[in-house]
Amino acid sequence: MRVWPAFKTGLLVVLVGTSLVLSEELWTGGWGGVGEVNYSPEPSLPQASVPTEYAATTPCRIVLTGTDPSVSALFMPGTEDYKNWMTQLGQAHVYSLHMVSNLPKSFVRSVEYDFGVNMNYQELIHYIPGLQPSVLPKQGQTVYLYQSESAGPVMLALVSGAGTYVAQTDLSIVNFASMFRHAILLDPWEVWNRQSGAFVPKNSIDMFRATVFVNSHSIIPLVHSFFVNPQALTSVPESPTMVLWTDGSRAVWWDQQKHTLTYADPNLASSAASRTMAVTDILNYASSHGGAPKNSILVENSATANDASWTLRPYAFGFPIIGSNQSIVLQSVGGHVAKYQLPINELSFGQKNLVHIIGASPLAKILHKLMPSTPLNVLSVELGYALLPVDSHREKLEPVYLVSQSGMPLWEIDAVSGKVLKGMKIS
Repeated sequence: MRVWPAFKTGLLVVLVGTSLVLSEELWTGGWGGVGEVNYSPEPSLPQASVPTEYAATTPCRIVLTGTDPSVSALFMPGTEDYKNWMTQLGQAHVYSLHMVSNLPKSFVRSVEYDFGVNMNYQELIHYIPGLQPSVLPKQGQTVYLYQSESAGPVMLALVSGAGTYVAQTDLSIVNFASMFRHAILLDPWEVWNRQSGAFVPKNSIDMFRATVFVNSHSIIPLVHSFFVNPQALTSVPESPTMVLWTDGSRAVWWDQQKHTLTYADPNLASSAASRTMAVTDILNYASSHGGAPKNSILVENSATANDASWTLRPYAFGFPIIGSNQSIVLQSVGGHVAKYQLPINELSFGQKNLVHIIGASPLAKILHKLMPSTPLNVLSVELGYALLPVDSHREKLEPVYLVSQSGMPLWEIDAVSGKVLKGMKIS
Protein backbone atom coordinates (compact mmCIF):
# COMPACT_ATOMS: atom_id res chain seq x y z
CA MET A 1 0.00 0.00 0.00
CA ARG A 2 1.39 3.39 -0.92
CA VAL A 3 1.98 5.62 2.09
CA TRP A 4 1.54 9.33 1.51
CA PRO A 5 3.50 11.54 3.93
CA ALA A 6 1.32 14.01 5.80
CA PHE A 7 3.30 17.02 4.58
CA LYS A 8 2.91 16.01 0.93
CA THR A 9 -0.81 15.45 1.29
CA GLY A 10 -1.29 18.77 3.03
CA LEU A 11 0.78 20.62 0.43
CA LEU A 12 -1.11 19.09 -2.48
CA VAL A 13 -4.47 19.89 -0.92
CA VAL A 14 -3.50 23.52 -0.24
CA LEU A 15 -2.10 24.00 -3.74
CA VAL A 16 -5.14 22.56 -5.43
CA GLY A 17 -7.53 24.48 -3.17
CA THR A 18 -5.72 27.70 -4.09
CA SER A 19 -5.85 26.84 -7.79
CA LEU A 20 -9.63 26.46 -7.58
CA VAL A 21 -9.95 30.03 -6.40
CA LEU A 22 -7.40 31.57 -8.77
CA SER A 23 -8.32 29.92 -12.07
CA GLU A 24 -11.84 29.79 -13.50
CA GLU A 25 -10.53 27.57 -16.28
CA LEU A 26 -10.24 24.71 -13.85
CA TRP A 27 -14.03 24.53 -13.62
CA THR A 28 -14.62 23.33 -17.18
CA GLY A 29 -13.90 20.15 -19.13
CA GLY A 30 -13.59 16.45 -18.24
CA TRP A 31 -11.72 14.70 -15.49
CA GLY A 32 -8.95 13.37 -17.68
CA GLY A 33 -7.24 16.68 -18.50
CA VAL A 34 -4.48 18.23 -16.47
CA GLY A 35 -5.94 20.61 -13.90
CA GLU A 36 -9.51 19.93 -15.01
CA VAL A 37 -12.55 19.25 -12.85
CA ASN A 38 -15.26 16.73 -13.52
CA TYR A 39 -18.26 19.05 -13.32
CA SER A 40 -20.74 16.74 -15.04
CA PRO A 41 -23.52 15.56 -12.70
CA GLU A 42 -23.22 11.94 -11.62
CA PRO A 43 -25.85 9.78 -9.94
CA SER A 44 -25.03 8.81 -6.38
CA LEU A 45 -23.27 5.49 -6.01
CA PRO A 46 -25.79 2.84 -4.92
CA GLN A 47 -25.18 0.72 -1.86
CA ALA A 48 -23.08 -2.30 -2.85
CA SER A 49 -22.97 -5.78 -1.36
CA VAL A 50 -20.68 -6.57 1.57
CA PRO A 51 -20.25 -9.56 3.88
CA THR A 52 -22.75 -9.99 6.68
CA GLU A 53 -21.49 -9.11 10.14
CA TYR A 54 -21.40 -12.82 10.98
CA ALA A 55 -19.37 -13.67 7.85
CA ALA A 56 -16.96 -10.73 8.31
CA THR A 57 -16.13 -11.67 11.90
CA THR A 58 -15.98 -15.46 11.57
CA PRO A 59 -12.69 -16.98 12.81
CA CYS A 60 -9.83 -16.74 10.31
CA ARG A 61 -8.89 -20.30 11.28
CA ILE A 62 -9.42 -22.94 13.94
CA VAL A 63 -6.33 -24.56 15.47
CA LEU A 64 -6.38 -27.83 17.44
CA THR A 65 -3.41 -28.67 19.69
CA GLY A 66 -2.87 -31.66 21.95
CA THR A 67 -0.06 -32.65 24.28
CA ASP A 68 2.55 -32.37 21.49
CA PRO A 69 2.92 -28.61 20.82
CA SER A 70 4.92 -29.24 17.63
CA VAL A 71 1.85 -30.64 15.82
CA SER A 72 -1.60 -29.12 15.35
CA ALA A 73 -4.62 -29.54 13.14
CA LEU A 74 -5.71 -26.43 11.28
CA PHE A 75 -9.09 -25.80 9.64
CA MET A 76 -9.93 -22.91 7.34
CA PRO A 77 -13.33 -21.25 6.74
CA GLY A 78 -15.84 -23.23 4.72
CA THR A 79 -14.40 -26.70 5.28
CA GLU A 80 -16.55 -29.40 6.89
CA ASP A 81 -14.24 -29.73 9.90
CA TYR A 82 -14.36 -25.97 10.39
CA LYS A 83 -18.16 -26.06 10.35
CA ASN A 84 -18.22 -28.99 12.80
CA TRP A 85 -16.03 -27.18 15.32
CA MET A 86 -18.09 -23.99 14.93
CA THR A 87 -21.14 -26.13 15.73
CA GLN A 88 -19.43 -27.36 18.90
CA LEU A 89 -18.85 -23.77 19.98
CA GLY A 90 -22.44 -22.84 19.19
CA GLN A 91 -23.85 -25.76 21.19
CA ALA A 92 -21.89 -25.01 24.36
CA HIS A 93 -23.82 -23.78 27.38
CA VAL A 94 -21.58 -21.76 29.66
CA TYR A 95 -21.54 -21.72 33.45
CA SER A 96 -19.63 -19.89 36.19
CA LEU A 97 -17.82 -17.37 34.02
CA HIS A 98 -15.01 -15.69 35.93
CA MET A 99 -11.84 -13.74 35.30
CA VAL A 100 -8.39 -15.35 35.66
CA SER A 101 -4.89 -13.96 35.45
CA ASN A 102 -3.70 -16.58 32.94
CA LEU A 103 -4.79 -19.70 31.13
CA PRO A 104 -3.28 -23.07 32.16
CA LYS A 105 0.30 -23.46 30.96
CA SER A 106 -0.61 -26.60 29.04
CA PHE A 107 -3.73 -28.28 27.70
CA VAL A 108 -4.55 -31.91 27.14
CA ARG A 109 -6.74 -30.75 24.26
CA SER A 110 -7.39 -27.22 23.01
CA VAL A 111 -9.43 -25.82 20.15
CA GLU A 112 -8.41 -22.25 19.36
CA TYR A 113 -10.79 -20.00 17.44
CA ASP A 114 -8.79 -17.10 15.98
CA PHE A 115 -11.15 -14.19 15.37
CA GLY A 116 -9.81 -11.23 13.45
CA VAL A 117 -11.45 -8.61 15.67
CA ASN A 118 -12.02 -8.11 19.38
CA MET A 119 -15.73 -8.76 19.89
CA ASN A 120 -18.07 -7.56 22.62
CA TYR A 121 -20.85 -9.61 24.23
CA GLN A 122 -23.48 -8.78 21.59
CA GLU A 123 -21.11 -9.96 18.84
CA LEU A 124 -19.89 -13.03 20.73
CA ILE A 125 -23.38 -14.45 21.26
CA HIS A 126 -23.70 -14.86 17.47
CA TYR A 127 -21.13 -17.64 17.87
CA ILE A 128 -21.75 -18.66 21.49
CA PRO A 129 -25.51 -18.38 22.09
CA GLY A 130 -25.04 -20.19 25.41
CA LEU A 131 -22.95 -17.33 26.80
CA GLN A 132 -25.18 -16.09 29.63
CA PRO A 133 -25.62 -12.40 30.53
CA SER A 134 -23.20 -11.30 33.22
CA VAL A 135 -21.92 -8.18 34.89
CA LEU A 136 -18.48 -9.13 33.60
CA PRO A 137 -17.40 -7.16 30.49
CA LYS A 138 -17.21 -10.18 28.19
CA GLN A 139 -14.88 -9.62 25.25
CA GLY A 140 -12.90 -11.99 23.08
CA GLN A 141 -10.57 -12.05 20.11
CA THR A 142 -9.32 -15.57 20.74
CA VAL A 143 -11.76 -18.17 22.06
CA TYR A 144 -10.77 -21.60 23.36
CA LEU A 145 -12.55 -24.84 24.08
CA TYR A 146 -10.12 -26.88 26.14
CA GLN A 147 -9.47 -29.61 28.66
CA SER A 148 -6.68 -29.26 31.18
CA GLU A 149 -7.19 -32.88 32.29
CA SER A 150 -8.09 -35.93 30.17
CA ALA A 151 -11.27 -36.66 32.10
CA GLY A 152 -11.93 -33.04 33.03
CA PRO A 153 -14.78 -30.87 31.77
CA VAL A 154 -14.62 -28.99 28.49
CA MET A 155 -13.88 -25.39 29.43
CA LEU A 156 -14.39 -22.13 27.53
CA ALA A 157 -11.91 -19.26 27.55
CA LEU A 158 -12.32 -15.72 26.18
CA VAL A 159 -9.02 -13.90 25.67
CA SER A 160 -8.66 -10.24 24.71
CA GLY A 161 -6.82 -7.10 25.74
CA ALA A 162 -9.50 -6.59 28.42
CA GLY A 163 -8.47 -9.78 30.21
CA THR A 164 -9.02 -13.54 30.24
CA TYR A 165 -12.29 -15.17 31.27
CA VAL A 166 -12.97 -18.88 31.71
CA ALA A 167 -16.11 -20.92 32.27
CA GLN A 168 -17.28 -24.50 32.31
CA THR A 169 -19.41 -25.89 29.47
CA ASP A 170 -21.82 -28.80 29.17
CA LEU A 171 -20.17 -30.26 26.05
CA SER A 172 -19.78 -34.05 26.08
CA ILE A 173 -16.28 -35.01 27.20
CA VAL A 174 -16.41 -38.24 25.19
CA ASN A 175 -17.57 -36.61 21.94
CA PHE A 176 -15.08 -33.75 22.30
CA ALA A 177 -12.16 -36.14 22.81
CA SER A 178 -13.25 -38.36 19.91
CA MET A 179 -13.61 -35.45 17.46
CA PHE A 180 -10.28 -34.06 18.59
CA ARG A 181 -8.35 -37.33 18.21
CA HIS A 182 -9.79 -37.90 14.72
CA ALA A 183 -8.82 -34.39 13.57
CA ILE A 184 -5.22 -34.51 14.81
CA LEU A 185 -4.59 -37.90 13.20
CA LEU A 186 -6.08 -37.08 9.80
CA ASP A 187 -4.95 -33.47 9.31
CA PRO A 188 -1.60 -32.83 11.07
CA TRP A 189 0.20 -29.51 10.55
CA GLU A 190 3.74 -28.81 11.75
CA VAL A 191 4.09 -25.82 14.06
CA TRP A 192 7.19 -23.85 13.14
CA ASN A 193 6.30 -20.74 15.12
CA ARG A 194 3.04 -20.68 17.04
CA GLN A 195 3.34 -17.04 18.06
CA SER A 196 3.65 -15.79 14.47
CA GLY A 197 1.16 -18.35 13.15
CA ALA A 198 3.63 -20.42 11.13
CA PHE A 199 1.62 -23.61 10.51
CA VAL A 200 2.58 -25.84 7.56
CA PRO A 201 0.73 -29.02 6.51
CA LYS A 202 2.83 -32.05 7.45
CA ASN A 203 1.77 -33.88 4.28
CA SER A 204 0.65 -32.78 0.84
CA ILE A 205 -2.92 -31.46 0.76
CA ASP A 206 -5.22 -30.48 -2.09
CA MET A 207 -6.03 -26.90 -3.03
CA PHE A 208 -7.55 -25.30 -6.10
CA ARG A 209 -5.95 -23.62 -9.07
CA ALA A 210 -8.48 -21.41 -10.84
CA THR A 211 -9.02 -18.94 -13.65
CA VAL A 212 -10.12 -15.52 -12.40
CA PHE A 213 -11.95 -12.96 -14.54
CA VAL A 214 -11.23 -9.30 -13.78
CA ASN A 215 -13.79 -6.52 -14.16
CA SER A 216 -13.02 -2.93 -13.18
CA HIS A 217 -15.32 -0.61 -11.28
CA SER A 218 -16.26 2.67 -12.94
CA ILE A 219 -13.72 5.11 -11.48
CA ILE A 220 -15.62 8.40 -11.39
CA PRO A 221 -18.65 7.26 -9.35
CA LEU A 222 -16.26 5.69 -6.84
CA VAL A 223 -14.21 8.88 -6.57
CA HIS A 224 -17.35 11.01 -6.19
CA SER A 225 -18.64 8.79 -3.39
CA PHE A 226 -15.96 10.16 -1.05
CA PHE A 227 -16.96 13.83 -1.44
CA VAL A 228 -20.00 15.85 -0.36
CA ASN A 229 -19.80 18.09 -3.45
CA PRO A 230 -18.21 16.22 -6.37
CA GLN A 231 -18.67 19.29 -8.60
CA ALA A 232 -15.93 21.03 -6.62
CA LEU A 233 -13.27 18.48 -7.57
CA THR A 234 -10.12 19.01 -9.56
CA SER A 235 -7.62 16.41 -10.72
CA VAL A 236 -3.84 16.51 -10.74
CA PRO A 237 -1.81 13.83 -12.58
CA GLU A 238 1.06 13.16 -10.20
CA SER A 239 2.72 10.63 -12.50
CA PRO A 240 1.90 8.63 -15.63
CA THR A 241 0.12 6.05 -13.43
CA MET A 242 -1.18 8.20 -10.54
CA VAL A 243 -4.05 10.71 -10.52
CA LEU A 244 -5.10 12.85 -7.54
CA TRP A 245 -8.58 14.29 -7.00
CA THR A 246 -9.26 16.84 -4.24
CA ASP A 247 -11.86 19.36 -3.16
CA GLY A 248 -9.25 21.38 -1.30
CA SER A 249 -9.74 19.43 1.93
CA ARG A 250 -9.77 15.70 1.25
CA ALA A 251 -8.11 13.67 -1.49
CA VAL A 252 -8.40 10.46 -3.51
CA TRP A 253 -5.57 8.84 -5.45
CA TRP A 254 -6.06 6.45 -8.34
CA ASP A 255 -3.06 4.13 -8.69
CA GLN A 256 -3.44 2.71 -12.19
CA GLN A 257 -0.52 0.34 -11.71
CA LYS A 258 -1.79 -1.25 -8.49
CA HIS A 259 -5.46 -0.87 -9.50
CA THR A 260 -6.45 0.80 -6.24
CA LEU A 261 -8.17 3.95 -4.99
CA THR A 262 -6.92 5.55 -1.78
CA TYR A 263 -8.96 8.16 0.08
CA ALA A 264 -7.42 10.34 2.81
CA ASP A 265 -8.71 13.06 5.11
CA PRO A 266 -5.60 14.68 6.67
CA ASN A 267 -7.76 17.04 8.74
CA LEU A 268 -8.65 14.23 11.15
CA ALA A 269 -5.07 13.81 12.37
CA SER A 270 -5.58 16.21 15.30
CA SER A 271 -9.00 14.93 16.34
CA ALA A 272 -9.37 14.59 20.10
CA ALA A 273 -12.53 12.48 20.03
CA SER A 274 -12.32 9.15 21.85
CA ARG A 275 -14.33 6.62 19.84
CA THR A 276 -13.59 3.70 17.55
CA MET A 277 -15.66 2.30 14.70
CA ALA A 278 -17.82 -0.79 15.19
CA VAL A 279 -17.89 -3.69 12.74
CA THR A 280 -21.25 -2.51 11.37
CA ASP A 281 -19.80 0.98 10.81
CA ILE A 282 -16.98 -0.48 8.72
CA LEU A 283 -19.29 -2.66 6.64
CA ASN A 284 -21.71 0.23 6.06
CA TYR A 285 -18.85 2.44 4.93
CA ALA A 286 -17.61 -0.24 2.54
CA SER A 287 -21.14 -0.64 1.16
CA SER A 288 -21.25 3.09 0.37
CA HIS A 289 -17.92 2.98 -1.47
CA GLY A 290 -18.00 0.11 -3.92
CA GLY A 291 -18.72 -2.82 -1.59
CA ALA A 292 -16.54 -5.82 -0.71
CA PRO A 293 -16.46 -9.52 -1.63
CA LYS A 294 -18.92 -11.47 0.50
CA ASN A 295 -16.22 -13.99 1.41
CA SER A 296 -14.06 -11.36 3.16
CA ILE A 297 -12.98 -11.52 6.81
CA LEU A 298 -12.26 -8.43 8.90
CA VAL A 299 -8.93 -8.27 10.75
CA GLU A 300 -8.03 -5.59 13.28
CA ASN A 301 -4.43 -4.56 12.65
CA SER A 302 -4.08 -2.12 15.56
CA ALA A 303 -6.28 -0.15 17.92
CA THR A 304 -6.03 2.52 20.61
CA ALA A 305 -8.67 4.54 22.43
CA ASN A 306 -8.80 7.02 19.54
CA ASP A 307 -7.65 5.37 16.32
CA ALA A 308 -7.59 1.95 14.69
CA SER A 309 -6.69 0.13 11.49
CA TRP A 310 -8.53 -2.78 9.86
CA THR A 311 -8.12 -4.99 6.82
CA LEU A 312 -11.09 -6.58 5.08
CA ARG A 313 -9.38 -9.54 3.47
CA PRO A 314 -10.91 -11.68 0.69
CA TYR A 315 -10.83 -15.48 0.89
CA ALA A 316 -11.08 -18.06 -1.89
CA PHE A 317 -11.86 -21.73 -1.29
CA GLY A 318 -11.17 -21.29 2.43
CA PHE A 319 -7.75 -19.59 2.18
CA PRO A 320 -6.84 -15.88 2.07
CA ILE A 321 -5.84 -14.11 -1.13
CA ILE A 322 -2.39 -12.85 -0.14
CA GLY A 323 0.32 -10.73 -1.69
CA SER A 324 -2.14 -8.69 -3.74
CA ASN A 325 -4.03 -5.40 -3.66
CA GLN A 326 -7.43 -7.06 -3.29
CA SER A 327 -7.84 -6.26 0.41
CA ILE A 328 -9.66 -3.21 1.72
CA VAL A 329 -7.71 -1.24 4.33
CA LEU A 330 -9.41 1.30 6.62
CA GLN A 331 -7.86 3.63 9.18
CA SER A 332 -10.00 5.67 11.57
CA VAL A 333 -9.43 8.57 13.95
CA GLY A 334 -12.02 9.38 16.59
CA GLY A 335 -14.60 7.13 14.93
CA HIS A 336 -14.19 8.82 11.51
CA VAL A 337 -12.49 7.39 8.44
CA ALA A 338 -9.06 8.98 7.96
CA LYS A 339 -7.85 6.68 5.17
CA TYR A 340 -9.47 4.05 2.98
CA GLN A 341 -7.91 1.93 0.26
CA LEU A 342 -9.94 -0.34 -1.98
CA PRO A 343 -9.33 -2.38 -5.14
CA ILE A 344 -11.01 -1.16 -8.31
CA ASN A 345 -11.16 -4.67 -9.75
CA GLU A 346 -13.95 -7.16 -9.13
CA LEU A 347 -13.04 -10.84 -9.35
CA SER A 348 -15.16 -13.74 -10.56
CA PHE A 349 -14.00 -17.34 -10.62
CA GLY A 350 -14.04 -19.55 -13.68
CA GLN A 351 -12.72 -23.03 -14.27
CA LYS A 352 -10.91 -24.65 -11.35
CA ASN A 353 -9.04 -27.89 -10.72
CA LEU A 354 -7.49 -29.57 -7.70
CA VAL A 355 -3.71 -29.61 -7.32
CA HIS A 356 -1.40 -31.21 -4.75
CA ILE A 357 0.71 -28.76 -2.76
CA ILE A 358 4.04 -29.50 -1.12
CA GLY A 359 4.14 -30.16 2.62
CA ALA A 360 6.45 -29.17 5.44
CA SER A 361 9.53 -31.23 4.54
CA PRO A 362 9.91 -30.03 0.88
CA LEU A 363 9.20 -26.45 1.94
CA ALA A 364 11.82 -26.64 4.69
CA LYS A 365 14.42 -27.79 2.14
CA ILE A 366 13.58 -24.89 -0.18
CA LEU A 367 13.87 -22.38 2.65
CA HIS A 368 17.17 -23.91 3.78
CA LYS A 369 18.59 -23.29 0.29
CA LEU A 370 17.34 -19.70 0.40
CA MET A 371 18.48 -18.99 3.96
CA PRO A 372 20.96 -21.65 5.15
CA SER A 373 21.64 -19.95 8.48
CA THR A 374 18.04 -19.00 9.37
CA PRO A 375 16.12 -21.40 11.63
CA LEU A 376 12.52 -22.15 10.68
CA ASN A 377 11.18 -21.11 14.07
CA VAL A 378 11.92 -17.42 13.46
CA LEU A 379 9.81 -17.32 10.30
CA SER A 380 6.14 -16.64 9.70
CA VAL A 381 4.58 -18.84 7.00
CA GLU A 382 1.10 -18.36 5.57
CA LEU A 383 -0.59 -20.65 3.07
CA GLY A 384 -3.03 -18.95 0.72
CA TYR A 385 -3.60 -17.87 -2.85
CA ALA A 386 -1.81 -15.38 -5.10
CA LEU A 387 -3.23 -13.73 -8.20
CA LEU A 388 -0.87 -14.10 -11.17
CA PRO A 389 -1.57 -12.05 -14.33
CA VAL A 390 -2.57 -13.82 -17.54
CA ASP A 391 -3.86 -10.94 -19.67
CA SER A 392 -5.78 -7.66 -19.19
CA HIS A 393 -9.00 -9.46 -18.25
CA ARG A 394 -7.79 -12.69 -16.64
CA GLU A 395 -5.61 -13.80 -13.77
CA LYS A 396 -4.66 -17.17 -12.32
CA LEU A 397 -5.35 -18.09 -8.73
CA GLU A 398 -2.34 -20.06 -7.54
CA PRO A 399 -1.64 -21.69 -4.12
CA VAL A 400 1.39 -20.05 -2.50
CA TYR A 401 3.37 -19.94 0.71
CA LEU A 402 4.11 -16.39 1.90
CA VAL A 403 7.25 -16.42 4.06
CA SER A 404 7.97 -13.43 6.31
CA GLN A 405 10.29 -12.50 9.13
CA SER A 406 9.57 -9.82 11.73
CA GLY A 407 6.64 -8.59 9.64
CA MET A 408 8.69 -8.22 6.45
CA PRO A 409 7.70 -10.40 3.45
CA LEU A 410 10.69 -12.35 2.16
CA TRP A 411 9.46 -14.96 -0.30
CA GLU A 412 6.34 -15.94 -2.18
CA ILE A 413 6.72 -19.61 -3.12
CA ASP A 414 4.53 -21.58 -5.51
CA ALA A 415 2.99 -24.21 -3.24
CA VAL A 416 2.68 -26.71 -6.10
CA SER A 417 6.07 -26.52 -7.83
CA GLY A 418 8.18 -24.96 -5.05
CA LYS A 419 9.30 -22.21 -7.44
CA VAL A 420 10.10 -18.81 -5.95
CA LEU A 421 7.59 -16.33 -7.40
CA LYS A 422 8.79 -13.24 -5.52
CA GLY A 423 12.04 -12.63 -3.68
CA MET A 424 15.54 -13.85 -4.43
CA LYS A 425 15.61 -16.79 -6.86
CA ILE A 426 17.14 -20.13 -5.91
CA SER A 427 20.56 -20.47 -7.56
